[in-house]
Amino acid sequence: EIYFKSDTDRKSFAAYAIRKGYKQNRLTESKTTPTAYGIVISKFSPVKMEEINTMTAELKKEARKHNGVYSGWNAAKK
Repeated sequence: EIYFKSDTDRKSFAAYAIRKGYKQNRLTESKTTPTAYGIVISKFSPVKMEEINTMTAELKKEARKHNGVYSGWNAAKK
C-alpha cells in the first residue's frame, strides 16, 4: 500500500501508476494518521528479483514526488 497526505496527491500518483501498467485495486482512508489516503495497486508479471527491485525503487521515488510513502509489495497467485 502507498499512503498520501491528500486525496489530490493520491489521484496524481494513481494516474502515473495506471500509465505504467498498474491496476488500482483499492483506496483506503484513515482519520488517525497524517498520511491518511492509501492506494493499493497491482501488476501481474513474472517474479524476477532484479525487476522487482527496479519497480520498487521507481514506485518509492514516484510516491515521494506526490508526498507519499510506499510501504512495500506483496506477491499473489493469479
